[in-house]
Amino acid sequence: VLGEARLSGAKVVLVGDDRQLGSIERGGLFTELKKQHGSAEIRQVTRQNVDWQREAAHDLSDGRFEEALRAFARNKSIVWTSKQDELRGKLVARWAQDSSVDPSSSRFVFAYTNKDVDALNKDLRAVRRARGELGEDFVFTTKHGEAPFAVGDRIQFTDTLKGAGIYNGNAGAITRIDRDSGRIGVTLDSAAGREGRKVEWYASEFSGFRHGYAGTIYKGQGKTLDHTYLMHTHHWRAASSYVALTRQRESATIFVATQTARDLRQLARQIGRNEIKAASVAYATADELAPAQRAKLD
Repeated sequence: VLGEARLSGAKVVLVGDDRQLGSIERGGLFTELKKQHGSAEIRQVTRQNVDWQREAAHDLSDGRFEEALRAFARNKSIVWTSKQDELRGKLVARWAQDSSVDPSSSRFVFAYTNKDVDALNKDLRAVRRARGELGEDFVFTTKHGEAPFAVGDRIQFTDTLKGAGIYNGNAGAITRIDRDSGRIGVTLDSAAGREGRKVEWYASEFSGFRHGYAGTIYKGQGKTLDHTYLMHTHHWRAASSYVALTRQRESATIFVATQTARDLRQLARQIGRNEIKAASVAYATADELAPAQRAKLD
């Protein structure tokens, strides 16, 4: 693309945030381009509707994790338990209470590992099943294993089926399941006031989907939600924490066990750790390095 732009004399404008999650494989090139050519930065936060959350988003963006967490603590947005194995139950109970009082708002739970995501999806779905909010269960084999799905279920896509208009990262609600053909219909999430796009596929031909009540941070990047919940484990790092705690319009709640982080300061150190992924051009080759080393000796 850049080669074609150069040949045609076009101007290329790159837009991004290198403090958020990079690509899973190769990465770091955006940072190098920014260093070489300079950049302009948008500083006005528009996603969060609450003043203190906008200020906390600035702190997170600038790497001031302890200051941001103190704002969350002052506004009762950090929930502590003593044991790590108590954490999921506490979060599910809070989600159940919140979604019962305000069922129309969007909400999503962030966890770091797929194991935690699976357990949370199972527990959160059980809440909706107990409240009578789901239709009849149909068991499908997905790339994540066998699982029951019903009309009303939240669903997220983990693969792409272009012919059906399904793309990895899409999410929505199941509106139809045909018992005989195994054809599933979903209305995808959309911006407020707009009708969601409808997609359908045969479960026997496409298996890249799972329940969509909880997910990893890669499924949340780029999304805007009313309410979010973060289940803390020792895996969290700066980029993932920054993304997870800035997706919300109204509220974000962090659930932490003192077994994993004994206090706010240790929590800030844990979620503020950097996981550096640099482009190969950021490193000197052997030929480039030798003169530099000789110059230091001189």
